[in-house]
Parts: sequence; structure tokens; C-alpha cells
Amino acid sequence: MKRRKHHSTLLTGSILMLAVATFNAEQAAAAELSTADSPEKPIIYETTSETTQNKTEIKTSESNKIEAKAIYTGLADPHTAEIEVNGEAICFQLKEGIMEKVEAWDAETSVEITYSIKTFAGMPDVKQFILHNINQVK
Repeated sequence: MKRRKHHSTLLTGSILMLAVATFNAEQAAAAELSTADSPEKPIIYETTSETTQNKTEIKTSESNKIEAKAIYTGLADPHTAEIEVNGEAICFQLKEGIMEKVEAWDAETSVEITYSIKTFAGMPDVKQFILHNINQVK
């Protein structure tokens, strides 16, 4: 009898935990949907932004590009490279064609780079580094 009561208690507890988890998942999905339908778009500083058919295109202005000497560390994935700038390792999003240029390079390669930094309103600590050009220094 005690064993049956113990199993019943465990089953009831499991059902309650499942119900709470389902409720939390539904709440998170509803919150995500309400923000997805929101007319607010993130404000992007140091860039211009145009909206066409609910798709935001971002164009970086030439005046916001930074040139620096750096050390190429390697690829993190097909669209991200780690480069050390002024002693700080930074992950850069690669513009089209750059991955093919650097994939055969060794780590610790001296380079000259051109990049820009995107920042977002409401998220002051979030920065996205975009690599526009990279060349080996011989």
C-alpha cells in the first residue's frame, strides 16, 4: 500500500512539473510572437537602415569604417573570424568573399583590416564587428 501511494505521489509531482513547463513554454512563445509583430525595429547607430516589405536592410556608411593593423587568429565558422586588434581578440562577421580569402591562412598572420562596428539602441553593450576587407602584411 505504501509503495502504491509513493508511486502515486511521484506521478502527481511529475504531472505538475510537466504542466508548469508547458505553461512556461507557452508564455515564452506568446511573448516572442507579440514582439515579432511589434512595429518597433531596433535602431542601429552608425548605419543607415531602410525597411522593405518587413525586411530591414542595413548599409554601413563609408565614413564609419576603421582601418587597423592586426593579427589574424583563424576562422570560428564560415562567416566569423577571430582577429586580434590592439591586443584584444575580436570576432568579426565576414562580408562576402572574405572567407575564401583567409581560409588557407595560418594563425598569427599579420594583416591590415577595414571594419565597422554596429551598435543597437536599448542594448548599449551589444556590438557587432563587420570585416569589410583584409590583406596580409608581408
